[in-house]
Amino acid sequence: MKKFIEKEKFNPSFLSIFYHPFFFVRREIFSFLKNNSFLLSGNILDFGGGSKPYQNLFKNYQNYFSIEVLNNKENLKSDIYYDGSKLPFADNAFDSILCTEVFEHVEKLDDVLDELYRVLKPGGRMIVTTPFMCMEHEMPYDFRRLSFNGLSNLMKKSNFKILASQKLLNNFHVFFQTLNFYICQVFLKKKTKYLKYIIYFFLAGPVNILSLIFNFFLPKADEMYFGTGVVVEK
Repeated sequence: MKKFIEKEKFNPSFLSIFYHPFFFVRREIFSFLKNNSFLLSGNILDFGGGSKPYQNLFKNYQNYFSIEVLNNKENLKSDIYYDGSKLPFADNAFDSILCTEVFEHVEKLDDVLDELYRVLKPGGRMIVTTPFMCMEHEMPYDFRRLSFNGLSNLMKKSNFKILASQKLLNNFHVFFQTLNFYICQVFLKKKTKYLKYIIYFFLAGPVNILSLIFNFFLPKADEMYFGTGVVVEK
């Protein structure tokens, strides 16, 4: 059961619509990564990847490493931990980098981008996703939100070439996803694990169903979106 819940957290099946409060967001991120997974190969660095929930998406890698900062050591099972400043790798060490939902937690983002650029081989590719309309999380390590243009400009400023970019969840789902953020914020503080799942089922689940129904009839809102996904090249 524990393994099933952990898998559904990042790659929710349709059954998860009945209880997963971030169902549509996670499905959208997973879909973006899956559609672009063929672009990453060789030695892959999963930056901020913790327990490597997306490793199985990549079929053409030789080695796959995840790295986390030391303050996450108690909560995540990463291959490597570092102090958050200089990455412990040589120049041009990796063919590919994955960095999903991490940039908002990096205090000195310009310095980290310089390090990611340094360890990526020339011609190497990196996939990045970041939130835009999202509640505060993992406090006190939540420092920013990047818009679609904000992330694109940041990548260009760091000398990366943008190969693809996409707004994630730019439809009516983002409205109901915000409602589920509110439910989690208000009703789930200091609740036991089992009580949380009851709340998920009776509150977050119905919100997901309503979101699914309304999204059939309502158009996209291009200025309202959960986040951004980009593929860049060094």
